[in-house]
Amino acid sequence: MASVRMLMVAAVAVVLTTGGTAWAGAPTDQLRGRVDRVLRLLEDPQLKSEARAGERRASIRAIVAEIFDFRELSQRALGPHWQGRTPSEQATVRTRIVTKQSTEIPVDYRMRVVGDRWLVYDVAIEGVSLVANYRAQFNRIIQRSSYKGLVEQLTARLASQR
Repeated sequence: MASVRMLMVAAVAVVLTTGGTAWAGAPTDQLRGRVDRVLRLLEDPQLKSEARAGERRASIRAIVAEIFDFRELSQRALGPHWQGRTPSEQATVRTRIVTKQSTEIPVDYRMRVVGDRWLVYDVAIEGVSLVANYRAQFNRIIQRSSYKGLVEQLTARLASQR
């Protein structure tokens, strides 16, 4: 699960540093505040030095942990079927990243309410879903090996990142 976190941090960092975004919708307000905090961290001149890169990454990880529902992301990546959800639990915030070259890249955040917060459980960049990508990878490993084999591979990746 932590390897999923590391990949999400990288995905969010790439998405957030490519340009401006256009926002709309109810769950957007909660997402916007956290994304703005990440952008401020990325733009902070004091945190741009290599000596403070670890501090910058840790701060971004902490904010990303507030944004993403990693348990839900993992369950959906492993689950072959969409479970019945109410429309409010299936919230999709549609955004567009505008690069410095004025290219628009569609980025959709699929979100659900957990307590009083909206959390992201999937990100689709140009129609490519993170959950679908993980599901395909997980299915291949499980078919070739087993569920236990998948857990062992994820655990090994996690250990190598520490």
